[in-house]
Amino acid sequence: MISGTWVNKNTGEQVTIHNSVIDGDEMILMTDKGQLTMTEFSANYIQVSNEVYDNTGKVIGNESVNISDIIPQKTELTIKPDFGKSISSFNSTNTKKETTQTKNNEPESFKILEKFFNKVDVKNLISIDINFEILPKHELNTIIEYLDIKIEDIADYLNKKIKSDKLLSDIIFNKLQKYINNV
Repeated sequence: MISGTWVNKNTGEQVTIHNSVIDGDEMILMTDKGQLTMTEFSANYIQVSNEVYDNTGKVIGNESVNISDIIPQKTELTIKPDFGKSISSFNSTNTKKETTQTKNNEPESFKILEKFFNKVDVKNLISIDINFEILPKHELNTIIEYLDIKIEDIADYLNKKIKSDKLLSDIIFNKLQKYINNV
């Protein structure tokens, strides 16, 4: 099981992983800062430790980890034009086309998608399946009975801890990709 403190190698953000859940084909990691998909985690996170080791692998002390030592500093990439080409031909062949953005910072494609999805009954597009079988039922009943925790409180807690726009977006992307490719 994956656990402990990990650092996003791109942003330097630290997360502590507490648990993991399987959602269909995707593993979801529960962290102190929300949820991470295994795809995002494996591409962006590395484990950190305060332990200092000697040459034989024995722990000889603890030091605070300096994240700037782990995360590489970003450098600017300078592109020099090929002087055999005119500047206009260089610009037209070597620049990356950016997605046009609307005034409210949404991609231009959202206008087309809005027209499409307005004609579809999207109420039934998403259904949520919750697997309570992974929870220890006896212990959960103990919390409810002896610690006077209401079921509503448990539902609110799970909603706040589990819900994530990024997680939902990743699940929708994976399901849509499978749907499109298996038509």
